[in-house]
Amino acid sequence: MQLHKPRLRVDAARTFAMSHAVGSICAGFDSGGGHSGPPRLATNGPWLDSNHSNRRNNPWRTYGKSTDFTDPGPTQTFVFVDEEPASLNDGGFGTSAVPNSRWVDFPATFHGGACGFAFADGHSEIHKWKNLAGVEAKGPPGRRTLPPNVPSNRDFRDINWVASVSSARAR
Repeated sequence: MQLHKPRLRVDAARTFAMSHAVGSICAGFDSGGGHSGPPRLATNGPWLDSNHSNRRNNPWRTYGKSTDFTDPGPTQTFVFVDEEPASLNDGGFGTSAVPNSRWVDFPATFHGGACGFAFADGHSEIHKWKNLAGVEAKGPPGRRTLPPNVPSNRDFRDINWVASVSSARAR
């Protein structure tokens, strides 16, 4: 058995990811260094501004502890999502909270063109996509490819819905 065979494709071990707007980090990781102790700071949620430069609560809110879920609130902030296996690249699901933006990571379409979301208050929803051409990967399992990180046909309904349950602008 070869463990490091070049170009070996394997099935994803998971198909869910955590919102990158939710979670905590340590001070060392926050300053660009290595891990340096307990994670006491809310994550930066870098993709929330669509440019990978969001910093904790500037300009978009991030949520490091349960009391942080004030806007849009725990019933309207997702924590876990089914991610398209071809999009899995880390443990976080990158989203832009900017309306009419673009896909960063791609949600799944496993449930008849819909996707599972789990929210901070503990409830879950299956969200039906309006424009599958904007989110659906093409091809056989293990060789699926994704569309470019732009909305298809300028139909922003799906992107705007995900943005609305990702974060809110910090005040």
